[in-house]
Amino acid sequence: MKTHIIMPIILYVIAPAFMVGNGQYYKISLTASAAAATAQEPIQAPPGGQAGAPPGASASETIELTGTSADINGTFKVPLPMPGGTKDSTFILSCNGSEVTGTITDPSDPSRIFEIYDGKAKGNSFSFSVMVGKTEFNLEGTAGDGKLSMTLTTHETIPLDDGTKIKTSKDTEIDGAYLVPVYSPGGIMENIFFLKTEGDTLTGQMAMISNPLRDSSQFFDGTVNGKEVSFYTRTTQSLFHFIGTIEGDKIMLNLLVTDVRKGIEGAAVK
Repeated sequence: MKTHIIMPIILYVIAPAFMVGNGQYYKISLTASAAAATAQEPIQAPPGGQAGAPPGASASETIELTGTSADINGTFKVPLPMPGGTKDSTFILSCNGSEVTGTITDPSDPSRIFEIYDGKAKGNSFSFSVMVGKTEFNLEGTAGDGKLSMTLTTHETIPLDDGTKIKTSKDTEIDGAYLVPVYSPGGIMENIFFLKTEGDTLTGQMAMISNPLRDSSQFFDGTVNGKEVSFYTRTTQSLFHFIGTIEGDKIMLNLLVTDVRKGIEGAAVK
């Protein structure tokens, strides 16, 4: 069994009881005020993807603020949603022409400080990226009036433990039902993945063993290429992309999670 480090950044819900730690890809709209100035960051696409909201999710809102590049400089307290409640991260930003540099603190452990990269500015608009542990944060927005208005996207790939085929539905290697371990606050929970192929198209659904009629979700945009599979499912806020291979009775998946949240606001540091 693989060893997984679950960072306390975000918990995602696929079905009411299906939750995954380690925010794979999580988009937030937030407004923060700064003691000295305000800062903003741009959304970047995940590897092989495009920036923006996931299919079926509403786009994050960014409040446009009036200001100049000077408003990007300063120290900011930015509230970020965490398991159990919101926690502050400290952003220290410096803008020199079209370049933004600085650091942010881990909202779960303020003693951990991470340096930003790919920082860019144009007027009072800015963007940058930063690795917080194993999760990449991408930010974009505008600064002005002593406030920040940003959209935050985070993403990370979670390797799932191997699943096992428990039922074959027809004479193909992929079609059938699989028992797949998924992480929840109470530990690893096994879900049943039902997969069906028609040519290079894959469909199906995921269901919790404890209550498959209530806790289930349909897969969409599924594809199959030989032993390689790719498919999605979502809730009202979250998009889940499963990608991997099927070898005999084993299904080996990585999970990319996208989450969208709106209207997070912070007060200026006084």
